[in-house]
Amino acid sequence: MDSNKSIFLRPVSGLVKSAGIFDVFIYNVGLISIGIGVAYTHLYGAANYPGGDIPIASLIATGIMVLVGLGMWCWTVTLPRSGGIYVFVTRGLSAPLGFALSFVESCCWLFYNAVGAVLISTVGLTPLFATIASITKSNSMMQLALNMQTPNAQFIVGSILIILSGLLLISGMRKFFIVQKIMFFVAIIGTLVMIVALMVFPKEQFVANFNELMNHIGNNAYNTVIDKAKIAGWDSNRFDIWQTLRLSVWPFLPLIGGAFSIAIGGEIRQVEKGQGYGIIGAIIFCGALFALIGYLSYQTIGYEFQGAITYNSFNQPEFSTSTQPYFTLLMAILTKNIYFTVIIAISFIAWIYFWIPGMLAYAERAMLAWSFDRLVPEKIGHVSDKYHTPTVAIIISVLISVFFTALYVYTSFFATLIFILAASIAWFITMIAGIIFPYRNKDIYEKSPISKYKILKIPLMSVVCSLAAIGLLVIAVLLWNDPIAAGHDTKSIITIGGVFLIGLLLYFFMKQKRKKQGIDIDLAFKQIPIE
Repeated sequence: MDSNKSIFLRPVSGLVKSAGIFDVFIYNVGLISIGIGVAYTHLYGAANYPGGDIPIASLIATGIMVLVGLGMWCWTVTLPRSGGIYVFVTRGLSAPLGFALSFVESCCWLFYNAVGAVLISTVGLTPLFATIASITKSNSMMQLALNMQTPNAQFIVGSILIILSGLLLISGMRKFFIVQKIMFFVAIIGTLVMIVALMVFPKEQFVANFNELMNHIGNNAYNTVIDKAKIAGWDSNRFDIWQTLRLSVWPFLPLIGGAFSIAIGGEIRQVEKGQGYGIIGAIIFCGALFALIGYLSYQTIGYEFQGAITYNSFNQPEFSTSTQPYFTLLMAILTKNIYFTVIIAISFIAWIYFWIPGMLAYAERAMLAWSFDRLVPEKIGHVSDKYHTPTVAIIISVLISVFFTALYVYTSFFATLIFILAASIAWFITMIAGIIFPYRNKDIYEKSPISKYKILKIPLMSVVCSLAAIGLLVIAVLLWNDPIAAGHDTKSIITIGGVFLIGLLLYFFMKQKRKKQGIDIDLAFKQIPIE
């Protein structure tokens, strides 16, 4: 058959099965990013959700994400191909809906890729330089810390990291996995050092160090911070179950990365075990660490202080630290040691860095899947013969991500988690498709290794996806009604709706274009994608 008239772009993808079980686990742990989870949850936790308990919120988010992870495991074992939810929804529910959702989702992850690139400066470099400055009394180092908070510095640093990550992905997945392993061990070592520090250093030392650092606001700066926050209106309620549930959206943000290996499903050896251990293992491992770090921080730094210092930072900065009180800065104050500070800061940078090539990989694998089904120009589906990587798709992902970096640092256009709301809705629909897939696509499902498992005579996939859909619906409702995390700001909702509409229009445009070329792309969605 003429390749120009065939259903798929080519008979084979050009990708290779290079990921083992440990690779998948590290990939997903990295995409969760313990550093980002701790940074965001502790920054926004007690300050904005009075009575919200980080350990319990982390366990709630972990429980919901385990259900979602099981649902994605069912999908990726049944359709072990690269491309993420695009493959699942187009084959299991609706081709135009699947493409539009994948289009929105890819934009979501490229946006968060930009967020991660910026966090390298705000969570990693700024606290590092600020603490070194406070210990060494270096004005130049403090100025460097302040410079890292400027939009220009954040854009430059973020863009450089995104471009370098794109070059890493182009060089091949084997090199990518090697770098991931190195970053993983660096991140884990620093995290263990941080946990030990939280266990060993007493609260009295943190209070003393903070009082010395912030003596310009009073002899007992620690208590002054708390008192001033309360006077200004901060609610210091210690525990509230509703606020804890609301707070759970923040640890859920990173935990959603625990299922990102669905993007490289076609490149995983032993997909059933690899995805099972890689997805569920990563979610439980990181969720447990989030809860542990939250618990230890309450003992060593204090629940009230963490809420008050952030509340003051946003409302009365004269009673807060000179730079945003991210967890890395609080740890540096606790240890008051350059070596501890550097190790912990580098571990956070390593955790955050995981997002950059990982998010790029998810988006470009989706683009590659679109090209196989001929829904985007053929050049986007080019795979390097030397490196077996989709070079054009990677370059496009890098350019979009750099654009989002500029949008993120120079404007206040999007709430931090607004795109997680969009992604949650997309994954909710994916789970709905998973409920009916064993019945609607019985011929494909019965060939899956999980088809033999049933609960009360109901296919395992249907049961798991039902529970996951409920969990995602809870998260979506919480995000929709939370103006701090996401909300439903008109311009953001219009933007997300606009991106979805662009995806739909692109689908129907390409369908008509292929029809004129004598290609019926509907036939592709009746088959499993190429491998």
